[in-house]
Amino acid sequence: MRDFEKWTRNFITAPYIIMESAILFETSFHRLFDKIITVSAPVELCIERVMKRDGASREHVIQRMSSQLPDEQKTIKADFVIKNDGKSLLLPQILVVHEQLLKMPGI
Repeated sequence: MRDFEKWTRNFITAPYIIMESAILFETSFHRLFDKIITVSAPVELCIERVMKRDGASREHVIQRMSSQLPDEQKTIKADFVIKNDGKSLLLPQILVVHEQLLKMPGI
């Protein structure tokens, strides 16, 4: 977190800054942010993507995912949800979130 805070000092004029974390809620870091964006995808697709990206076994990916909140719980807690299911277009969803963030006072 210290590294992130140090890094953000480079962007003090940015309208907002985004931090990526797969375990944001599990670490309680979500309390430090004004808004939460969750990227949601079907479990099987997530497993396949991580296996391909990391070269990890299916069992290892499932084990890692078991220490994370399920998407259903994350989406309930999030202010914005972006669906990354391989079918929905991402850019239009991102632009909607971006526009909404820009309209928020203090962000």
